Amino acid sequence: MKHKLLLLLLFTGFSLAGNSASAQTIGTTVKTDDTVRGSKAGKLSKGMKVVANERISANASGLGHFVFNDGTKMVVGPGTRLKLDEAIYNPNRSSFKKFAIDSSAGALRFISGDSRSASYEIETPTGTLGVRGTAFDLRHYRGRTYVMLVSGEVTFCTRLNRCETLRRKCSFVVASPTGRVSDPVLPRNSQFEKRDLERYFPLVFDQSPILPDFRLNVTKCATAATFTPIDEPSSGDANFGGDGFGDIGTDTGDIGISPGDDPGDDPGENDPPGRGGPNQ
Repeated sequence: MKHKLLLLLLFTGFSLAGNSASAQTIGTTVKTDDTVRGSKAGKLSKGMKVVANERISANASGLGHFVFNDGTKMVVGPGTRLKLDEAIYNPNRSSFKKFAIDSSAGALRFISGDSRSASYEIETPTGTLGVRGTAFDLRHYRGRTYVMLVSGEVTFCTRLNRCETLRRKCSFVVASPTGRVSDPVLPRNSQFEKRDLERYFPLVFDQSPILPDFRLNVTKCATAATFTPIDEPSSGDANFGGDGFGDIGTDTGDIGISPGDDPGDDPGENDPPGRGGPNQ
């Protein structure tokens, strides 16, 4: 009987320890608009804590601002779904040994904090992002992932281990669910019109709902002037001379992806067709 009681106490102790670890507080909600929810905390509002392994989701008009223990800032846009997948925080150094996010839908802004670059990892349905002192925006749209760099450096690697690194401000890539990723390209050189890019990077093109501390200097990325053709490298430049997208930006280029087939889109979304965009 004593042995059974001892085993029960040990099992209970391990269970409590596991629950404590999984409920580690890793960040704080700064502000939410409309409805942003946490799987553990419920509807989130200013001052509420978020914990490791928490799933965060925003409704069709939701917007959430979060700051994490190492100073990392994150903006969650409308329709976003993500999981704070893995977080190992070292309070003695005010940094994360590991900070991983699994982003599956919607728009996201990420501004890295004081942890080592190797600590950060963002998983998406089409590949993995590694960051290096970085601020960037991403959006999942019609099965593809769009990533725009604002500062620092980010590398995107697909499931087929095809990788592209963004180093130039405002440059972006498009990743396909079939394992392809485009060359980096600047907005003015891309095959997309401004209205396309407004859909792919909504947090870049309209920062008015975003708190000042979470805004970025994206004027050159979003102003109409950047879409005026200027003298650029020749078309033989693989990175910036041409579009670099091939048919990644079209539905016909990706087998199995048809117009409107996007789990991250809000029901009833009716976007006008764009030149070369995924809803062509």
